[in-house]
Amino acid sequence: MNMMQDGGGCPADHRAGLEEILARHARQSAHLPLVIQQIYDLLGHVPDDILPRVADVLQVSLADVYATVYQHLLARRPAGRHVIYVCEGTSCYLRGSRQILEEMVERLGIQPGETTPDGLFSLEIGRCFGACALGPVVVVDQEVYPRMEPSKVAALLEKYRQEAQASCH
Repeated sequence: MNMMQDGGGCPADHRAGLEEILARHARQSAHLPLVIQQIYDLLGHVPDDILPRVADVLQVSLADVYATVYQHLLARRPAGRHVIYVCEGTSCYLRGSRQILEEMVERLGIQPGETTPDGLFSLEIGRCFGACALGPVVVVDQEVYPRMEPSKVAALLEKYRQEAQASCH
C-alpha cells in the first residue's frame, strides 16, 4: 500500500495537496515535470512511494517518472539543509572524485543517500553536471565547486557549518 492510500506518515494537509496536484493534471502526460516540481515544492522531496500513483494518474510509465525526478536532481527523501553532490561521471571519476567522495563520507559520517543526524548535510552521487573540463566537481545547493580536491573538503564543509551557525544567531 502506498502513502497516498494509507497516509504513510504524510500529514493530512499534504495528502490533500498531493491529491489536488494530481487531480489538476490527470491524464496529462506532458505535465509530468510540472507535477514532480509541484510535489517537491509541497513536500521538500519526492517520496518513492507516491511515484507509482503519479505514473497512474498522468498515464505515463513509472520509468518516466523516476527519470524526471533524477533528471531534475530532486530529492526522493527529506534532505538536509545543504545537499552535496559529488560528480562520479567518467571525467570527474578519472580526475579523482572517488577520493573526494571518500573524504566526504569520512568527515560527514554518512554514506551517499543519507543525511547527517543534525540534518545539516545530505550526501548524494551525481553522474554529470556538464562541467567535465572543471572536474572533479562538487555541487552544494546548486553552487558548483570546480577542481575539487580531498584536501579542500574540510574547508568546504566548515563554510556551510559556519553559515548555519550564523543564521541561528
